Amino acid sequence: MKNIVKTNSIRVRRPVKDVTVQKIESTLGMILGVDHVKASERGARVVVKYNLKFINYSGLEKKLEDLGCKPVNCLFSSIRRGFINFTEKTEIESLEIDLHRNHLGRFGH
Repeated sequence: MKNIVKTNSIRVRRPVKDVTVQKIESTLGMILGVDHVKASERGARVVVKYNLKFINYSGLEKKLEDLGCKPVNCLFSSIRRGFINFTEKTEIESLEIDLHRNHLGRFGH
C-alpha cells in the first residue's frame, strides 16, 4: 500500500497542568507514522502530519485524550471530525481496491 500523508489540526481543551507543549509534541512524535507535530503555545491546537498507513485522525485524538488533552467537542468540531474520518476510511478502502485489482491483473485472473 502506498503512503497517504495527511496534515490535520486538532483543537483540544486546555491541557491538564502536567501536560506541556513539549510533552504533547514528544509523545505524539514517538508514534509510528507521525512525521511532525506542532502544538500551539497554550496547547489548544495541535497540528499533526501523519501517515494514514499507520495511524488515523481518531487514533491521534485518542492519544491526546490519554495525555489529558480532550479534543473540543462542539458542533463544528464534530462535523469536521466525521468528515475527516469518512474521507480517511474512503481513501484506505480505495487503495485496497486498487491494490486488489493490480494483484489480480498481474496474475491474469
